[in-house]
Amino acid sequence: MTEIADAVQYKFPSGIVQIFWIQNGENNCGYEILLELKKDNNQHELLGKWSFGHEAWSSNVWDQWGVYIEKRIKELEEDQESLDEFIDELGGIDCRYMLFNHVEPYNHLEDLEVIKQLIAEL
Repeated sequence: MTEIADAVQYKFPSGIVQIFWIQNGENNCGYEILLELKKDNNQHELLGKWSFGHEAWSSNVWDQWGVYIEKRIKELEEDQESLDEFIDELGGIDCRYMLFNHVEPYNHLEDLEVIKQLIAEL
């Protein structure tokens, strides 16, 4: 079962940026952060997605990563150019929890240490 644990949104010239803290069931990728843009025409664009599984540390990193993203977006104060730069920066951070039965190839929690370093700077 998937549950949205929390969500916030911020207005920018390109639309509304939404951050979702999602809790997925055991047979899914666990704790997940989704970053989305809701455009004026009501279309949604995925800006980022990071998952952390169901490990003992997962919920803590999940929560702090969402707080980090929200803090940075809040500091941008509707500045579209700065938002675009931040989205590009986040696009270089790949952290996905690989399930045992997952067929799509990617590196399991590839940039987890990068995320931990960034949230430690909060």
